[in-house]
Amino acid sequence: AFWGLILLQLVSPILQLERLVWNPLTNLAAKILGWGDELTTQGNGSGDILFNWLLMGVTIGLAVLLGSIFNLIDRKRENYDRWSAWLDYLLSVYLGIILLVYGIMKVFPSQFPPLSLSQLSETFGGSSPMRILWTFMGASQGYSIFAGFCEVIPAVLLFLRPTRTLGALMSFGVM
Repeated sequence: AFWGLILLQLVSPILQLERLVWNPLTNLAAKILGWGDELTTQGNGSGDILFNWLLMGVTIGLAVLLGSIFNLIDRKRENYDRWSAWLDYLLSVYLGIILLVYGIMKVFPSQFPPLSLSQLSETFGGSSPMRILWTFMGASQGYSIFAGFCEVIPAVLLFLRPTRTLGALMSFGVM
């Protein structure tokens, strides 16, 4: 089921499944649960909205269902070593690319802009948790660069087979 979830997330952007499949399935699940009125795809930029949480639940549920059906159909196979090796490789490359992109945006400061006067005059209580994080990272360029290196190093390790496990462990710690 876990590998099915990962595979679905890997191919989803390629096939534009979000627009064609995931959004309608998530809206259907919301209607079944009685959350249709509360569901919105508009957020504050952090992704921490009910729609995204329900989308993850739908994705996990579908991955478990499809994985179970696949296992029932193909139960005579003794092992999945070749599939597992390819999936490990694809997952490592995918995670490595994501970490590398976000790490480079921090090492060469472009993700967190310097603070403006309007940001400095905001009250703490009026800020979302994401806004507080972005304010801290924008105020501390040195920490932002350090955090970038903490993402770039595991990313590079994920691309190399002998260091893939170390890169995975480090990326788990970073994330």
